[in-house]
Amino acid sequence: MDTSHFKDRFPVVDITHYPERTLKENLKAAQQTENEEVKSELLVDTNITLEKAIKFYKENSSGENGALFSATAKWLLILLDRSNPNG
Repeated sequence: MDTSHFKDRFPVVDITHYPERTLKENLKAAQQTENEEVKSELLVDTNITLEKAIKFYKENSSGENGALFSATAKWLLILLDRSNPNG
C-alpha cells in the first residue's frame, strides 16, 4: 500500500515528551506571577512538634486564613487527644 498520499492530508504533530517542572521550578514560576504584597510574614519553628503546630495555628487564626488555621488547630487537637495513650 502506498502511503505517500497521506503525507499531504495529516498535519505533522510534535509529540515529544517534555519533562515536568519540579516543585522548586513551580514555586519560582508562581512567585514571579504572584503579587509582591501577598508575601507571608509567618515565622515557623524548624523543630516542629504537634503542640507547637497547634500553638502556631491558634496564634495565627485571624485574618485572611483565619478559618483554615482555626480548623487546623482543632483537627490537630483531636489528633493529639487520640494519640495520647493515657487519655
